Amino acid sequence: MQSTDDELHCIRYSLLMPCAPASVPTDWYLRVEKQSTTPVQALANVAITPSTFRKLGAGFVEAAQEFLASLNLKQLANLEPSEYPKWLEDQTQALMASFPLAERWGPARKSINIFMVMASLNQFLCDEYKLHRFGYVLEVPLDNTVTKKLRAWGKERNRVRRGQFPTFSIKQLKKADSDQYQELAQACAEERGIPRGRLDIELWEPQRQRRGEQLASQRLK
Repeated sequence: MQSTDDELHCIRYSLLMPCAPASVPTDWYLRVEKQSTTPVQALANVAITPSTFRKLGAGFVEAAQEFLASLNLKQLANLEPSEYPKWLEDQTQALMASFPLAERWGPARKSINIFMVMASLNQFLCDEYKLHRFGYVLEVPLDNTVTKKLRAWGKERNRVRRGQFPTFSIKQLKKADSDQYQELAQACAEERGIPRGRLDIELWEPQRQRRGEQLASQRLK
């Protein structure tokens, strides 16, 4: 049976949530991807799945995985957090150029944001490349659930006016709209006292709980 987007999102981040040391081996990423030779390659294959690019056609997953597996994270070890947005945009443009279809800024940005958040939560990569310094400048990966909940949060606090924050599919996402949502996400994350990059984990939490209840109910039948 094919996994739903909700299930794949939950699986991806559940691997990175705090847990008892004995419950998950520290080299889980190497065991999951036995053919990978480095933690970066392994993480790229775990981070990017078909659910990342719904209805975009063939070639996107492979292109993103290959690009991220070769990403030079050593650059970040000497990069100031204030310089991260430029580095992120440079990588977005480079990944976009490797896609089978042109002008797909949204899928490229989403891929890198997912990868970088997961890398920042990976203790080995975080220590090796000093990623802890970027905790509050990482962007939250945008998807329909995240943008919908951000709009609802913004409306409750009079931060969203009519005509602002348009809906979109990931393939239509442009930088200007993404920046607008990231600014709203920053305010939401500050209210919750968490880094912006991890905001989607919290925004998806109710859906994970509902999905868990549904699966439990199905097992009892």
